[in-house]
Amino acid sequence: MKKSNILLLILVAILSVSCAFDKNFLRPITFKKDLQKLVVNKTVTDSMIIRFSIENHQPSFFDKNNQPISLQYIPESTLFKSSNGYLLHGWMMRPENGVAKATLIHFHGNGSNLFYQMKFVLPLVKKGYQVFIFDYSGFGFSEGKATRKQLLVDGEDAINYVKSRTDVHNMPVFIHGMSYGGNLALCVAAKMQNKIDGVVTEGAFSSHKDLASNGNRKKFMTRLFIKEIYASEKYVSQIKKPLLIIHSQDDTVIPFVNAERIYANATATKKEFLKVKGKHLEASADDLNKIDSAIMNMIQ
Repeated sequence: MKKSNILLLILVAILSVSCAFDKNFLRPITFKKDLQKLVVNKTVTDSMIIRFSIENHQPSFFDKNNQPISLQYIPESTLFKSSNGYLLHGWMMRPENGVAKATLIHFHGNGSNLFYQMKFVLPLVKKGYQVFIFDYSGFGFSEGKATRKQLLVDGEDAINYVKSRTDVHNMPVFIHGMSYGGNLALCVAAKMQNKIDGVVTEGAFSSHKDLASNGNRKKFMTRLFIKEIYASEKYVSQIKKPLLIIHSQDDTVIPFVNAERIYANATATKKEFLKVKGKHLEASADDLNKIDSAIMNMIQ
């Protein structure tokens, strides 16, 4: 066999394996359309029962004795159509007094779905922000298939949907991405920045290759087998709107060097690098006042 043919076969094999890695980055938990009951925090002494409406999966909350629970923040459940015709599911979370300082469109991480990711946005709702959290295709109640390419489209569709709502008019709108959602948020923002007022990320990675190699660019073979579809460290240079990068120096899930690479490539006139301590994605709880001040500085 000719050397050129051998090289071609090797290249095809590498690309095939690279494509197969796509599912390793996304770990969705899917709900059936007709799901009407979900039991969470199930223990011997306590549990919460969530019941869903058939129309739009609006949740109602009950205790283990099936008595209604009055929560401080009740999500408004909604379904919106993606550009490829699928229905995506989201929640609009509002401050208790109904007055919001800004709207945050939350891009969650690569695992589970919005029910399990909600804990990360509640501190921001309590701080006075209106937060729209949605599930990507193939996550939760959202239709379609979860792929890295599809998530880009879903992010754009979510922004278009939120901007069409009357309850976000006359207030700043930011993309807020955490972990995988942080990488995604920066890539989507580069294309959609005419519809937003800024971008906030926490614990984002700089590229899929960096995520797979734990940020070590000397791991050549590991990086070789990863197909890079979109890298935030590349797209961040196109963003001209205000930018806030939050990352823990103690992060062992997505090492701090990822944030350094993202920030180094940022060209926005108004940008801030908020360095915090603690585990991956703990800043929203532990450094909430710092985050709030930084976001308000972006608005002013």
